[in-house]
Amino acid sequence: MNKWIEQLKYGATRLFKKKISITVVAVLLLLCLISAVVWKMTTPKSYMGTWIWNASVLENQQQDILHFASQNRITHLYVWVNAANAQKETYQKFIEAASSNHIKVEALAGDPSWATLKAQKNIRQFLNWVKDYNASVNPQSRFSGVHLDIEPYLLPDWKTNQQPIVKEWMSNIVMISQTMRGSLPGLTSTADLPFWVNALKTPDAKENLSTWIMKRFDHISIMAYRDKGVGPDSIYELSNPLIQEANGLNKSVIIDVQINPVKEGSNTTFNKKGAVEMRRQMNKVQDKFYYSSALLGFAVHDYSAWRASDNVR
Repeated sequence: MNKWIEQLKYGATRLFKKKISITVVAVLLLLCLISAVVWKMTTPKSYMGTWIWNASVLENQQQDILHFASQNRITHLYVWVNAANAQKETYQKFIEAASSNHIKVEALAGDPSWATLKAQKNIRQFLNWVKDYNASVNPQSRFSGVHLDIEPYLLPDWKTNQQPIVKEWMSNIVMISQTMRGSLPGLTSTADLPFWVNALKTPDAKENLSTWIMKRFDHISIMAYRDKGVGPDSIYELSNPLIQEANGLNKSVIIDVQINPVKEGSNTTFNKKGAVEMRRQMNKVQDKFYYSSALLGFAVHDYSAWRASDNVR
């Protein structure tokens, strides 16, 4: 009888502990879910950027640009700056008006040749121009960051001389990173990169080139140019490896989509499908990365093509 009672007590104790364990697991899962929901609710509105390659439109199309930006929930404008002939007045009033509409403006520059050492003079000229400009205007009229579009793989000798080009590109990135920290504190730095950059290695083969670059910029902007959000050969599939890489580095990634007509193939642009479908596909990608802290948002290339789309949102 006593033995039977002891066995009953033992069984009851095990059952009790099992129920407690299940309850603890359930509570932890619930807390994780609540944390994710709260994080989403308290996160600022989604990042949305676009490129403006012709700075002259800032003066004669200011209201149209800002209205379009408001209608399409654009938070960042990347505006071209040619430091050789840029005029302060071209940017000052526009940036101030954009700031009043809670839109940040970044100084956009770059060229494939900027991956070579001989272009360091041009890079410094651009960075110095941004520094001098910001120092000469009120805070509301200042650039919030620097956005670089270099694309060294467009150089004619990229395929035959890749490693030397990569070395020089890396040297220029180090110079840019050091200049940003020393002369442009408080400004964000962003680099446009192809989705396949993680397939390249640093010259010493110690890490992916994408990892090395991420460590030296605040954000990277992935040119994941496809016309569908999910599935094989999609925006999600092309950008996911770099998103996962950024997660491990605590870095932020912007996913770029194309709406310009292009020669590369119809599946790389939303030019024919239009802006409404583009937005729908971006939402699918965002849903796939719902729990990823690395995804900062999206950018559409570019403003003029997006504006001209026949079915803007």
